[in-house]
Amino acid sequence: MKKKGNVMQKEKKGLWLIISIIFFYGKMVYGEAIYTLTFDNSTLTPLKREIKVEGKEGVSGSIEISDSVKLVKGLKGLGIYLDNRSEYVSLPDDVYVNPEEGAISFWFRPFWGSGDKRNKIILSVNFDKGCLLLWNMLFCVKDRYDNWSYPPKEAIPSISRWKPGEWHFIVLNWSASAGRRDIVVDGGILRSMPYVPPEGKSKISLSPGYKDISDRVPGCGVYDELVIYDAPLSKEEIEKKYSEGMEILKDVSPDCKLEVLTYPNLASEASLHFSITPNYENNGLSCNNFDDKTEDINDLSDSLWFLAHYSDKRSVGWMSIPVTTLTYDLKGIKNIEYIVINIGGGDSGVRFPKEINFYAGITEEKLSKVGLVCTEEPYPNPEFLKWHSKLVGTGNINVFARFVKIEIVPSCFCDEIFIIEKNAKPFFKSIEIEAE
Repeated sequence: MKKKGNVMQKEKKGLWLIISIIFFYGKMVYGEAIYTLTFDNSTLTPLKREIKVEGKEGVSGSIEISDSVKLVKGLKGLGIYLDNRSEYVSLPDDVYVNPEEGAISFWFRPFWGSGDKRNKIILSVNFDKGCLLLWNMLFCVKDRYDNWSYPPKEAIPSISRWKPGEWHFIVLNWSASAGRRDIVVDGGILRSMPYVPPEGKSKISLSPGYKDISDRVPGCGVYDELVIYDAPLSKEEIEKKYSEGMEILKDVSPDCKLEVLTYPNLASEASLHFSITPNYENNGLSCNNFDDKTEDINDLSDSLWFLAHYSDKRSVGWMSIPVTTLTYDLKGIKNIEYIVINIGGGDSGVRFPKEINFYAGITEEKLSKVGLVCTEEPYPNPEFLKWHSKLVGTGNINVFARFVKIEIVPSCFCDEIFIIEKNAKPFFKSIEIEAE
C-alpha cells in the first residue's frame, strides 16, 4: 500500500506540474495589471517633477527620479530617457513585485549602435535575497540562495537588426511553480529558461541605481508604459499588447531624434558675464573665449546637447575660488518666475557649494535678492557614491527684471542655467542623438 501511495503521490505531482505549465503558457491565466507607470500622471515645474504610479485602486506613490533624468516624448505621452551613470529611476517601496510569479512589460526605444559595448542595466528588481536583472537583453536571476542563473544562448533575444531610435516591446515572465522564466521581445518567440525565485521585499529600478559604482550604465534609451502584473502573461496577451502599440507606431519611422520636454529659456538669448573666468573645463566644453570674460558666453544656456547629457558629460567649473558670480543681461525687462542652475559634484574631489544666492533687478547696480539655496552635503556622501547632478534654484519669484545674478559660494561645477518667464509653457525640443 505504501508503494502504491508513493506512485499516486508522484502521479499527483506530475499532474500539478502539467497544470502549472498550462497555466503559465496557455490561455487559462491572464495576468492582471497591479501597477502602471506611464509618466503622464505627473506634476511638473522647472524645479519639481513628481511622477505618480497608478495602482489597482488609484495612485500608489511617486517615483524617485534623479535631476538629470530627462522627460521626453514617449510611445503615447511622456517617457523618460536614461543614458549615463548619474541617472536613476526607482519605483516607490510599496510597489511590490511577487518573486514567486508575475510579469513586467514595457516599451523601450534604444539609442545604441553596434559599436556600443557599454554594460547596460535595462531593468533591475532587487529583493532582500536575490534579484531579477535585464542586463544587455539577458534575463538573469540571482535566487534566494545567492546563485546566479544566466540564460543559455538560445534564450537570448537577437537584437542584431535593431535600429537606433526604434521602439520595442519587452515582456519578462516568471513562475516558481512552473520553474520557468521567459523573455519575449516584440510579441515574438517565448524564450524560456529555468527559474528559482528570489525572496523578500522588492525594489524596482530602471537603472543600476545611484549606489552602483561600476561602469554599468542605464539602458541608454527611452522607457514608457511600464506595467507590473500579478501573473505571467500568456502568448495571446503579449501579442495583443504588442499589436496595440504597433498600431500607434504605424506611421512612425525610426530615427535618432529625441523630443525633450523643456521650458523656453531667457538665458539662451542673453549675454553672460563671469566675475572670474572658469578655471576648469570637462570634456571639451568651450565657453567661446575663456580669455575674454566680457564675451557673450551662451554655452551654459544653449541646452540642445545638455538636455540629453548632464554634468558628468561636459561642464565648466571654478575650483578653489571663494565666490563666483554669473550675471545675465536679458536685453529687456522680463517677468521672471524661475532661476535654475544645474550643478554637479560628489566625486573626484568635487564638493557641492555651500550656498547659491539669486539676485534680479532692472539695473545691474540695483539688484534685489530673490532666492537662496543651501546645497552643502557630506563628502563623500554615502547616499551618492559617484558623480551626480542637482537641479537647484528659486521659483515663484514673480519679479520684473533685466539683470539676473547668480552668486556661488564657494566653488562650483555647472553646465546649464535656466531663466524662465512667468507663465512659460513647457514644450518638446528636438535634438539629435548620436548612437555609438
